[in-house]
Amino acid sequence: GIMLFNGDGTAKDEVAAAKLFQKAARIGNPLGANRLARLYATGRGVERNMVEAMKWHLFARQNGLKDEWLDAQLATLSPDERRAAEAAARQLSPI
Repeated sequence: GIMLFNGDGTAKDEVAAAKLFQKAARIGNPLGANRLARLYATGRGVERNMVEAMKWHLFARQNGLKDEWLDAQLATLSPDERRAAEAAARQLSPI
């Protein structure tokens, strides 16, 4: 996914990279979840969605992956958005 996103050794394809990060995140990979969170937060390869971004960020963080930039983005959510992201993150299976 990272190679596709950056175009390292292959053609750059942010949409294809996002799909790989989604697959990794869905099977419980914290790094995949972190990268997917960043894509949702910036709207690269996927439609921008801060609640979805923070869902995956919270999952990755719960599984030991720190990201100060995403923590700062989390702080910008409205209380309702934060509650929605936290509820969605709780639905994900911890690894």
